[in-house]
Amino acid sequence: MRRRLEDRIRELCGRAVSVPDDELGTIIKELQAALHEHNQKLRQLAVQKLGPDKVNRRSR
Repeated sequence: MRRRLEDRIRELCGRAVSVPDDELGTIIKELQAALHEHNQKLRQLAVQKLGPDKVNRRSR
């Protein structure tokens, strides 16, 4: 069973501060991918809740 994405991000953050330097690059890449996925899910949720017109508007 797949863990929640937020749990995975927390785990990766914990590992990032405790792994040897030679493993840090791998952990950071995994963390970036998980954060990207989380961001995409938040964007989808915003579109569902607010509608695309309000979400796509950029403030200046």
